Amino acid sequence: MQAELGPILKAAYPQVVATLTRVLGDMDRAMDATQDALVKALQTWQVEGVPSQPVAWLVTVGRNRAIDVLRRDAKSASWETITGDADNVVHLADEHPAERWSSNLDVAEINLSELEDDMLRLIFTCCNPLLTPPMQITLVLKVVLGFNTNEIARTLLTSPATVEKRITRAKQRLKDAEVEYVVPRGEELPERLQAVLRAIYLLFNEGYTRILDGNLMRGTAMAEAIRLGRMTSRLFRHNPEPRSLLALMLLNNARLPGRLDAQGHFVPLHAQDRARWDQAMIREGVALIDAVYAARHPPGAYQIQAAISAIHSQAATAEDTDWPQIVALYGKLAEYDASPVVPVNQAAAMCFVGQTHQAVELLETLAEAPQLRDYQPYHAACGYAYALVGSRDKARAAYHLAIELANSPPQKAYLQARLKDLVDDPAHESGR
Repeated sequence: MQAELGPILKAAYPQVVATLTRVLGDMDRAMDATQDALVKALQTWQVEGVPSQPVAWLVTVGRNRAIDVLRRDAKSASWETITGDADNVVHLADEHPAERWSSNLDVAEINLSELEDDMLRLIFTCCNPLLTPPMQITLVLKVVLGFNTNEIARTLLTSPATVEKRITRAKQRLKDAEVEYVVPRGEELPERLQAVLRAIYLLFNEGYTRILDGNLMRGTAMAEAIRLGRMTSRLFRHNPEPRSLLALMLLNNARLPGRLDAQGHFVPLHAQDRARWDQAMIREGVALIDAVYAARHPPGAYQIQAAISAIHSQAATAEDTDWPQIVALYGKLAEYDASPVVPVNQAAAMCFVGQTHQAVELLETLAEAPQLRDYQPYHAACGYAYALVGSRDKARAAYHLAIELANSPPQKAYLQARLKDLVDDPAHESGR
């Protein structure tokens, strides 16, 4: 039973932290209260079952636990700080019904009152301009998404020690500045936009990549990211990047059903059953990105990525995919995104237009990039490209590294199969 509760509690974590941060006015206190509520849930739900409104239940328990702690606090000022909020949140469970957190992707039209949304409020707080961009996104991953230090380091392609320093410094800066936990207004909104968009996309990718583990609760993270994407696209209706990000998430989410076959085996993009893709979601995503391009906005990183995803999503077959255009778009994306992940994806696309030797050369220029040392897709791309040009020893070595770094059992099994094909048939050109 405890194993079954784990995914439910992990999915609820960011929403509970967000609401308790507003209620308690203190990020660390909210995180501590959330952890106490999670422990209580493990003890109670195993006996009584999961409540109909798990998020509301956790918020109420966490709030009450925080109030109990403050009552015992010798510093009366702390209790005075919480008293007003405590009086206002007696009926939190009623104010936050379970349907508020539904995983349904067909979100209703958002009105202005929803700009006070707790998740968005906390994301904007973590993206305060007092913090450097690396601090902002690290704090979002820790506080909003509940990642541990190693998960953050892996996501941001950095070291756990660097992550710890960023979190400590970020929290201290916010505390010293007595930052309020609110959605900013006026001129403060645009300056935080890029960090907020990146945080939302990381939330989406957390669900998208981990769902291969068979953890369907990760779909909640993706649904929440899309909901926040809809909200920010309305909030910044004259800025193309929020709409572009929303389009990108919709298009990627639409293809998700094709990533695993009926037996749970990983299926690469070019081999997926496109009949399983969500065509209604694809149409919505394509319409969004078409509207952005029609308005002739200056291109941005999410706009280009959404365009790439739209090309994949609209191709009737893998052979119909406009790979030359995708290669060109990745080249354009590199002008806006300095991450070495961009040329890795470009090299993979180059393999589909016969530019295999150029792809190998590009991948080899990235060999010393520290961010890619533990980045599994890089080594998988190297294995694929080396196999295509006949460098079998290098291909095997790259696949071995990719297998070692793979976190998802389906992906690991797929890479092992590609390695076996290479060993069994030295002339085999392994698929991507």
